Amino acid sequence: VRAERLMALTDVGEPQAKKAIEYSDRERQKFFRRIHDLRQELPTQYDLVVNTDRFTVPEAVKLIVAASKK
Repeated sequence: VRAERLMALTDVGEPQAKKAIEYSDRERQKFFRRIHDLRQELPTQYDLVVNTDRFTVPEAVKLIVAASKK
């Protein structure tokens, strides 16, 4: 799904999109390990997690705005 989204937003093909996502994931993991000493990123470490496989971007925005007002 993430590769499909990236391909829809850019002119890259599937192999390049998957490679970019893998790189981004590795860099994110390094950041969390270096800055927060976390070995694994978990949804339970966040106050709000929105599954964008289930919601469209506009729906996710509405959820986030509504949650921020609570």
